[in-house]
Amino acid sequence: MSVPPRAARYGFADLVRPTGLLLGLLWLAIALVLNQEHEAALTLADRDQALMLWCAVAYWTLAIGALATILALIAARWAASILDRRDAEARRLEATRRKLIDTVEATSDIYFELGPDLAITEVAPRICELTGLQPSDIIGLKTSALRAFENTGTTSFEDAVGQRRPFRNIDLPIALPDGRQYWIRMSGVPTFDEGGQFQGYRCMASDITESEIDKARQLHQDRMSALGQLAGGVAHDFNNLLTSIIGFAALLEEDLRGDPSTRRLAERILHSGNRAKQLVERILAFARRSSVTPELVDVGDAVAELLPILRASLPASSRIESAIETRAETVLIAPSQLSQLLVALCTNANEALAGRDGTIGLCLVPTPADCPIYRRLAASRLSNAERISIVALPTGAYQVLLGQLNTAQTHVRLTVTDDGPGIAFNLLGRVFEPYFTTKPAGKGAGLGLSVVHGVVLEANGALALTTSESLGTRVDVFFPVLQRDAPPRAETAAQQPEAPPHVLLVDDEPDVLELQRLTLLRAGFIVHPCHDALAAWNAFEADPGAWQLVVTDQGMPNMRGVELIRRVKERRPEIACVLYTGAGDSMTEDSARAAGADVVLRKPVLPAVLQMEISRLVSGRRAA
Repeated sequence: MSVPPRAARYGFADLVRPTGLLLGLLWLAIALVLNQEHEAALTLADRDQALMLWCAVAYWTLAIGALATILALIAARWAASILDRRDAEARRLEATRRKLIDTVEATSDIYFELGPDLAITEVAPRICELTGLQPSDIIGLKTSALRAFENTGTTSFEDAVGQRRPFRNIDLPIALPDGRQYWIRMSGVPTFDEGGQFQGYRCMASDITESEIDKARQLHQDRMSALGQLAGGVAHDFNNLLTSIIGFAALLEEDLRGDPSTRRLAERILHSGNRAKQLVERILAFARRSSVTPELVDVGDAVAELLPILRASLPASSRIESAIETRAETVLIAPSQLSQLLVALCTNANEALAGRDGTIGLCLVPTPADCPIYRRLAASRLSNAERISIVALPTGAYQVLLGQLNTAQTHVRLTVTDDGPGIAFNLLGRVFEPYFTTKPAGKGAGLGLSVVHGVVLEANGALALTTSESLGTRVDVFFPVLQRDAPPRAETAAQQPEAPPHVLLVDDEPDVLELQRLTLLRAGFIVHPCHDALAAWNAFEADPGAWQLVVTDQGMPNMRGVELIRRVKERRPEIACVLYTGAGDSMTEDSARAAGADVVLRKPVLPAVLQMEISRLVSGRRAA
């Protein structure tokens, strides 16, 4: 509010200052008139007396006028001081108001006000810089309509506003009208009118989205670390069991070639063992403990090979409709991760059908440049590849975008659809969270889309999840296409060496040791089995030149397999060494090779794989 200059203002003091003089003159004029009317009737004595009376009247008139003038001057000075104080107070209030406005506009926080119904009644222009929305887009919305999902902050906020008390530093997830999600840290104080009636809240909010993403990422890493420790401890023992089951089943299948009916039973055991093997690989990959190596995969052929397995794993009520329109494109991805991604997507689609008859669509096509989803992902330019963006589509559906696309590359698109009920909007921000599931306790681990999330990012891909209550859910995964530098070389059959090589075989698990012994004996090797790495080292030291090959497990008491290999290589650098392990986190392939291992195998090891790798290794050493 502006303050007018003093020259433009008139008040009581400006009129009071000449009052005393006017009263004195008026009283003197009255006295003169009365004196003229009675002068003729007065005697000399009376005239003297009248003159004295007139002088007295004049004296007192002038005295009263002077006193009134003094009082008027005092009153004028007092009124002027009041006006000056009012001017100073008005200027101070204006400066304070301007300072508060400048502070609100300069801060990174957002100021807004809520009405009695907790609807936004006023919001600072700062909202435009943070969200790109205008204040008019926000005003009128209730806080309940902006919540992305319920959390502990929601309860604290509702408790505070329900009791009409101040609240401070409450973290809330919100979703803007266009579908984008933010985390805000909000503080507010209630306002009341003179009658004590609740009028709403004055609030300040700061954007803590990046902080929450970092917190969620750290929580994810902590969970993965905890899961990794558990998986690493279980995987070794479980892989030993699987190695024995799969290995002996493979040997049994080979021995039953002349008995087809019995051989089919061995094949079923082998099939179940391989499925268990994939489950372990999936857990270890999710926990970031398995050392998977990406390779160029013909994605069309890989998906076509997985289709029969997918169909067999789903109930008859879920029908898969597939369309594979490309087979020549190659994608850099670990084959096990591609199968994990497909299984997770199809499993989620099947669960969305909830047991009723429905269709799961699976489509693999080259991505045209004018594909709307492709353009949207290319234009999203997320600041962090792990951050998701939620977009509201004109059709009423919502789309979750993940990852980044390099438009300079060509991409192949893998699409999985279902005609289920879709995903609720308030859950979209959490669909890729580890352990998040909408199923009852014991009905789901919440790992499916988390696995998809990890595989897509590791393959430098991108993903768009589109969902609608009337159209179901559609997941589009985009992988960059790479060209092979050279055609793969054909595998040649390994030739047996002329003299049977002597193999030092080490494993602390009796069943696995017996399996590997039988496998190597069938391949024509002379095997010396040891249940302990120290015993194996003693046997090696007794005659270092007697051995052409060392095959050892990694996880053993007293001495690890890699330590045994290191000692053997120090004595005989030319000897071939094979290390197999199931603890994916404790020993990477690079560190094992650095210690001297020539071949690193992951449990469970199939007999055919072990025979092929060892034969190739020994043949190469003999040829050299």
